[in-house]
Amino acid sequence: MVSRCNQTRPPNTGDVGAALDAQRLAFGSGSLERLDLNSEAFGADGTRAIHDLAMSFPALLFALTTGYGTPERRQACLTAIVGGARLKTAAEILGLPFWLRRLPAAALTGPLPTLPDDREYALAVVPALPKSPDAMLPWLDFLSLADRLAGRDVCLWFLRNPRLTPPTAQPSDALWMLAWAFFAKHPGTLAGRVQRRSWTTRVGSRSAREETANWRKRIEGVLALGSGFPNTWFEDGRAMGHDIVALRSPEDLFAECAAMRNCLDLYALRLGHMRSRLFSVRVRGKAIATLELGLRNDEVGVPFIVQLRGIANRRAGPQVWQAVHAWMGGQSFAHLDRAPRPKRMSLVLRRELWAPLTEAAAAIGMGQRFEPLALGRSPASRKIAAG
Repeated sequence: MVSRCNQTRPPNTGDVGAALDAQRLAFGSGSLERLDLNSEAFGADGTRAIHDLAMSFPALLFALTTGYGTPERRQACLTAIVGGARLKTAAEILGLPFWLRRLPAAALTGPLPTLPDDREYALAVVPALPKSPDAMLPWLDFLSLADRLAGRDVCLWFLRNPRLTPPTAQPSDALWMLAWAFFAKHPGTLAGRVQRRSWTTRVGSRSAREETANWRKRIEGVLALGSGFPNTWFEDGRAMGHDIVALRSPEDLFAECAAMRNCLDLYALRLGHMRSRLFSVRVRGKAIATLELGLRNDEVGVPFIVQLRGIANRRAGPQVWQAVHAWMGGQSFAHLDRAPRPKRMSLVLRRELWAPLTEAAAAIGMGQRFEPLALGRSPASRKIAAG
């Protein structure tokens, strides 16, 4: 069926009065005046056709009243509507996806985001629209961000996992997960290198939550560690055929975790407080155990063994314990540095770490959405208000 701009009711429209009430609630009493309708230019029939969009294509009327597109496109769209053009033609002139006709007036509570208009996207998004009108625009807004920032595959993955998107998911959690997917496509960056398991189209929602949470801990750990430890307390050494080598940088830590198949990297934030030091215990160059030393509150200058674990967090053998104690006995227990890293240094590193994402977001006019991550703050809910 061909829908024209003078058709007052789209297919499957419910009660007209209820729809008009929703239209008034969403658009506001003075929104149509923003179109500056000139009765001499449009005539009574043309003006009526524009008003009738409230029933036939609410999103198109809303786009016209909220400054969607350029002034030239809006004027050309209005002219087409008055001339009785097809609804699809009018939407194409404005640059508005025709599938947005499925949105009820009650869903239009804020500016419409930039959305794809291709057939593949329309066939995927329309059946998946949230049932609640209040949820539609936040959901579409996030999908738009995912599509433009991380790609269509990431966008469609979020579409298939609605519990991971706003408003069902907290905005901060959704943005962190989008950042995780973004950096999976940029493995050469610092934030990409610290991912133990990267995003793929096959990962499920539960695994995605777990991996994003672990990645967040590693990110904060990297920021806390900075360029590494100012000093390692003890010198590298050899005892009973075992080499004990200090882990001096985040790269050393993550390489050790990969070799030892443990999750010590999740505790990097604790290391950044400068109350612990890590060492790799090796035999003939191969890591066989990881040692963590800490400081006692009552004996500040005397480190103690926090943990000594073998591959995959197994218990270390007696020979390893003896070698570590022998090595510690040969060290000098001088004043041990435990000063926390300056906050300014952490802020500079935080900006550098997030730069690939914030710069990509800024290129599409969305830089402010990820600025809280770069500053170490929780992203606030995006307020959507009628324009």
